[in-house]
Amino acid sequence: MMALSWFMATVRSVWRYWLIAGWVLAITSGWGVDCARAGIDEAQWIWSPDHAPNNVPHVSCYFRKTIYVNQPEAAYMEIAADDAYEIYINGRSVGSGEGWRTMQRHDIASFIEKGSNVFAVRVVNRSGSTAGLAAKITFQEAGRPDRIYLSNPTWRTNVRPFPLWNTSNYIDRRWEAARNLGSYGITEPWIVPTTVSNATTPPPHADTIASLESSNADRVTGNGMRARPIPRPDETSRVPPRRIDSPIIDDQVEPASASFDVPRPSPPNEAIRSTADRTGTNPQLMDVPRGDGEHPEFKLPLNFQIQHVVGHDQVGSVNAMTFDEFGQIIVAREDGPLLTVVDTNNNGTPDTARLYCDGVRDCRGLLALSGELYVTGNGPDGIALYRLSDQDRDGRVESIKALITFDGELDELGPNGLALGPDGLIYMSFGSHTIPTFSYAKTSPLREYYEGDLNLPRMGSPYENDIKAEAPGGGILRCDTEGRRIELVAGGLHYGRDLAFNPEGELFVHDADRETQLQSPWDRPTRLLHVLPGSEFGWRGGWAKWPSNWLDSLPPNLDTGNGIPSGAVFYDHVRYPERYRQAFFTCDWSEGRILAIRPQRSNG
Repeated sequence: MMALSWFMATVRSVWRYWLIAGWVLAITSGWGVDCARAGIDEAQWIWSPDHAPNNVPHVSCYFRKTIYVNQPEAAYMEIAADDAYEIYINGRSVGSGEGWRTMQRHDIASFIEKGSNVFAVRVVNRSGSTAGLAAKITFQEAGRPDRIYLSNPTWRTNVRPFPLWNTSNYIDRRWEAARNLGSYGITEPWIVPTTVSNATTPPPHADTIASLESSNADRVTGNGMRARPIPRPDETSRVPPRRIDSPIIDDQVEPASASFDVPRPSPPNEAIRSTADRTGTNPQLMDVPRGDGEHPEFKLPLNFQIQHVVGHDQVGSVNAMTFDEFGQIIVAREDGPLLTVVDTNNNGTPDTARLYCDGVRDCRGLLALSGELYVTGNGPDGIALYRLSDQDRDGRVESIKALITFDGELDELGPNGLALGPDGLIYMSFGSHTIPTFSYAKTSPLREYYEGDLNLPRMGSPYENDIKAEAPGGGILRCDTEGRRIELVAGGLHYGRDLAFNPEGELFVHDADRETQLQSPWDRPTRLLHVLPGSEFGWRGGWAKWPSNWLDSLPPNLDTGNGIPSGAVFYDHVRYPERYRQAFFTCDWSEGRILAIRPQRSNG
């Protein structure tokens, strides 16, 4: 019995020894592959195992690597890609470039946080049938050897990731291990001398602005891919818009108007005009030039990117756009049909416009709801709110039903934007030329309204339709999904192009007056309005507009100066920097800009 006990103890000791030795060996082996003081040629070319090495389609491939870091004094990343790449660290854009003949070096020290850091890389194969990524990440700490991480199968990869794939909160445990294609510099077809070049990247504090182009996209910069940092605009040239005492915070810089090389029949592309943070500092704007001379230049704040999806030749002039529940883009062409923008080559980027519905045209408002699409446009029953159904899910509408009809002509001052309210009802904004063919329900929040002439005889507008417009002018109505119980929520608007609910269920509208009345005594600037049930904002034709200080009229929340609003939305997500969260984004096509306004409740 004693001999048996001694034998079992010996076996356990030996097993424990080999277990510990194997554990140490595994750690040191992993460190040797991933973190050794190695040359660049030991980085591995990697790609997704979903594609055969010599038969890679023109798609994007996404990579992630999580690295724990203490406090390095210096850090840089060397990278080569076939064909082009974008680098992110913890969701922040670091740089971009293209080419596999030389490693391009990026200084990443300012992006590194103490603790866990997620390195995410998107690589695009734009030509040829081979593709790959090779990378080397180096951390330098005082008194210690360099810590080096190399691209190898410890990196995870995916070809169709979900949004936020490049952030630290994303869970990548279902991503596959990258496929090893061979060592950098000695593997066909990428055999080149080992050299390193300094990549043309923004300074450490700047994020890359230009987004990688897909195979169908226009060129983003003059050299096709790489964003260039642009000097900070002259602060003295920025003129803040007029402001009023308001619960809306407008931390905005003067808009960076887009310039256009050729005239267009459509509203121009917008340049983003951003809010600043709560400290009052304005973000740096950066130019993103377009290389072919056919598209406008854009000015963007840091951390923003522009990516061209489809061009004017496919979608024409666009009235409105939305996403349905399946993530598909639906576009309303001006004086034309509804289109869907689809991804035909499965590279994760929509690239082709297809006909969705030709029975309703010149749509102004779009709302995807419960597998159906609600639109305001001109269809079989004239100008109306229509419900469209693609019953067999083949990408074409089979059923068109008018829910609410209107008289008159369809223009920008007719039935416009649509939004789903927190009460489950459909809300519609409409302009002052809208002529309803129905009576509003007695339960309407706004039931009593009047012209309120200021001076007699009244001086009207030179526009006949403005003269015909009667109180309450444009406004907001709501109904159920069958077009029943139509209620008037608010009145006294003129343009009423679009509307949006914030995450708390409060309704806002960006409204404009006639641009031909600029500098007239009764001119109104473009205004942001907080729409409460029963609101009256006092727009009337000609000089009969109500002053904002009238007791019967609600005042605006923010005066945004000249402009003609188009689309509007509240940003209820976390991908943008924190200062943009729950901000009201509104397009201004006449000034070529996008405004971002952060509402803030007053203490009253």
